[in-house]
This record gives sequence, C-alpha cells and structure tokens, in this order.
Amino acid sequence: MKIGMLISGSCSINRTDQWVTGRCEVRCGINAGYGFALMGHEVDIVCPSFIDADNVFPGVSLRKNWDITKEYDVLWTWAGNPGFNLPSNHRMAIVMVEPSNKKETLVTIQSRISSGKIYTLSKKCIPLLRSNYGIDLNYFPSLYPIPCLPGIVNQDFLPFDFDRKKKDINVFVFLNSWPSYHINCDQRIVDVLRRLRDNHGYRMNVSVMIGGNNVMPIAGNTIVQEFKATALSSDNMCYLDVMNVLRNSDICITKGGWCYCGNCAYDIISLGKLMIYCTEGKSDTNINDLYPLDRWVIRHEEGTTKAYEKADRILSDPEACYNDMKKELITYSFPEWSKIVGEILSEIQ
Repeated sequence: MKIGMLISGSCSINRTDQWVTGRCEVRCGINAGYGFALMGHEVDIVCPSFIDADNVFPGVSLRKNWDITKEYDVLWTWAGNPGFNLPSNHRMAIVMVEPSNKKETLVTIQSRISSGKIYTLSKKCIPLLRSNYGIDLNYFPSLYPIPCLPGIVNQDFLPFDFDRKKKDINVFVFLNSWPSYHINCDQRIVDVLRRLRDNHGYRMNVSVMIGGNNVMPIAGNTIVQEFKATALSSDNMCYLDVMNVLRNSDICITKGGWCYCGNCAYDIISLGKLMIYCTEGKSDTNINDLYPLDRWVIRHEEGTTKAYEKADRILSDPEACYNDMKKELITYSFPEWSKIVGEILSEIQ
C-alpha cells in the first residue's frame, strides 16, 4: 500500500528529520509511519518541519509538503479541531482524535469523515465514549521504540535492563513545568529520590528534564539543589537526545495524568528500563493505562510514607514492576502493534 502520514502539531526547531521533538500527535505519527514501512508498505511522512528526504529507512520518505498529485491508499492524520480538512487523494482515512474531546467535537469530526474512521491511542476510553457519546471510536496504538532506533536488534521492546546490586546509577526524572497544566505529584518524586539515596544506598547521578521556557516547579529546584542534579532543557533536546538519555539511565522516574501515561513513559518501558511512576487521582474517569497498577504506582494523595513503601516494593522486585507495566503497554510493541494495524489495513485490501 501507499500510505501518507500527514503530521500536525507543534514541533521543535532543532531537527528537520524523524528525530524532531513534538507533542503526542507528532511522535505517534512519525513512529507509526516507520511501523507501516516495517510491515512492507511505501510511506511518505509529511511534516512542515522536515526537509525532503528519500528512503531514510526502507520504505520511508520524508516530505515537507503534502503532494496532491499522488494517490494514497491510506491517509493517516490527527484531527486537531472540528473544522479540519482532509486532502482528497486517498482511499481511506485513519483520523486520530483525543479521547478528552467534548462529545460535540467528536460528533463533528466523525461527520466530516466520508472515507474512513476515527481512532484514539487510549483503549480504555473506547467503551466509555461509545456508550456515553454514541461515537464509532476505534483503537490505533502508538509504536515504541521507533523502528530506526540506532542499535536496535529485534523490532520489539528491548530486554529489561536493571542491576539492583549496582549502587552508582544514573537516574532520569521528568518534571512537567507547564504552569497551566501541572500534575501535582512532584513531591512524591522527591520522596522517591530520598528513599533511593537514604535507605537503599544509591549514589545517584540525577538528570531532570524540564520545559526550558517555563517556571521550574518547587520540587524541581529541590531536586537540582539537594541532589546536585543536571537540569535538561527539553527545548534544547531532540527526540534522539531524549532516547539516548533514557538508554543511559538505570532508573527513570516520570509522572502522568488521567488521560495518557505520558511524559516519556512509553519510551522508558519500550527501552527496557525500570520506571518508577507517579500520578494523582484528579478524575473519576481515569483512562491512563498504568493508573490501575496500585501495587506499583505512587500516588500523590497517598503521602510520603506510602511512597516510601512502594519505592521499597519496587526495589525488592524491579522486574515484576517492569513486567506489569510492560503488560499494560504491550500493544505499543511492534509484534502486537502490527497485528492490530494489520487488521485495520485489511479492511481496505
């Protein structure tokens, strides 16, 4: 098949290829384009940030602009707003939507698609939106790691990689510093770091990723000062930079909200890294895949003592923690991803 990936969303300006950084709608599209090619399809990935490049990966070409003279079997894109327009040169559309959209937005988007279906990355939201909104919503998983990852041997999640006996370790911490969208579990991350240092004897080289142009959270300043952490500005890092930091880390600590796991969680698990995951319970309808893992997930509202207990539990059996998280996210691995996507594509064979 000839597949066109029309990438929308904000991108960084420090790369002009597949390693550009961007929000979820950017990354899931680029990664999926490489996955389509791995399945044997011919793929154009179109993004305004790209420089035109042919055959950057078997079956993949990068394009700056959409070519209306080509005919595609499949168009993959993200519906950023109810008034979006699809180019006409395709047989079927895979249109991605946010599960957090209001009913009227999803209904409007669905009505504008004459040759395809709407999909979401969140499988837990599908039965809720189908029953509550009457929306014909379908599941299209994202793909991790990106198939062109340097050094990858098998197209799958990388093997679990953590040595509990090693005491000099690299620790990656993600802190969301958007003032208007802040997940309030940063203090639990501080608790975890202190527990690793004071009770488990880890000598930690800590790196903290923050939004370079945003206000540093209070806990972020605490981590930088108390642990002499290196502050990594996400504005100055491309996606490959992030992947390299994660691969060089022994433990990765991140957080997510009610909708997606978010904040490097998918990359961390796909790279076989031990992830200590923090969250909070703001919503009655939580569709974060990892949220139900009460045995391992550290919750803001549970307090410091509980955070210590869960950190101890994770360190007592790190592979069990990893495996439970991997199980929840397994459809993002290429062997499982390709089965789901193959069924989607079979509808237009």
